[in-house]
Amino acid sequence: MIYREIETPVKLQHIVLCAWLFLTEPSDPMVTKHSVPPDGTTNLVLTRAPDGSLQALMVGPSLKSATVRVMRGSTVSGLRLRPEAAQLVTGKRPGPAMAQPLPLDGQLGPVWADLDTLADGVCSWHGAIKTLGRLPGGDPVVGRAVDRLISDGGDVLVSDLAATNSMSDRQFRRRFSAATGVSPKQFADVQRVRHALINSLDNDHWAGIALDTGFADQPHLSRDIKNRFGTPPGQVAGYLEGIRHELLPRNRVRFVQDAEDGSV
Repeated sequence: MIYREIETPVKLQHIVLCAWLFLTEPSDPMVTKHSVPPDGTTNLVLTRAPDGSLQALMVGPSLKSATVRVMRGSTVSGLRLRPEAAQLVTGKRPGPAMAQPLPLDGQLGPVWADLDTLADGVCSWHGAIKTLGRLPGGDPVVGRAVDRLISDGGDVLVSDLAATNSMSDRQFRRRFSAATGVSPKQFADVQRVRHALINSLDNDHWAGIALDTGFADQPHLSRDIKNRFGTPPGQVAGYLEGIRHELLPRNRVRFVQDAEDGSV
């Protein structure tokens, strides 16, 4: 299986962090149990089944992993929305782990049409730019905080983010939660785990990873990963090896996907 991140046009980047593709390969099992890591963002997701049928979903910000079944021959494409802009797209404040089917021919129809061509490498982005590019950006205060939390892997104090914007901790927490559907601490904690998992792609020394990603120590990181995935870091690392990651450069947004061993 392949997880590929794709940078979107500049005209979409005030709304979208990145686009992504999840592809199966001929050597994959007929059905694979796939554990989707949490990333704290809302995603527009389009699944193309092996028979060509399509399903569109909005998936709210995830704080724990979610397990799905992936059929060989299917493709899944998506837009990872900027957290502070998600409700501008969906019309409602997203909630953690919310999954809602959406019509293929509704307001987001042009976006689904673009995503359906993404796997073929011919996406023009015309539909997404026409539909999403005209939207205003989200709360700029929250947007700057999101950028810092992602770039620093969540290793930022909420009090520092509040002080940077001349706000009290309480004011900032309320403003962040109102825009994104999750608290700044929840988002920061997820980014720390995301950053640790990205580091584990190149280095499986979890004590060093814990130190580099803002955890108090390796047991702290291990507890957090087990709480979110239901399994210890070593097993999650094994899942990661089951997917070929084609990520954006390190100075851009990077996320991970993992796959449980075996078929179901």
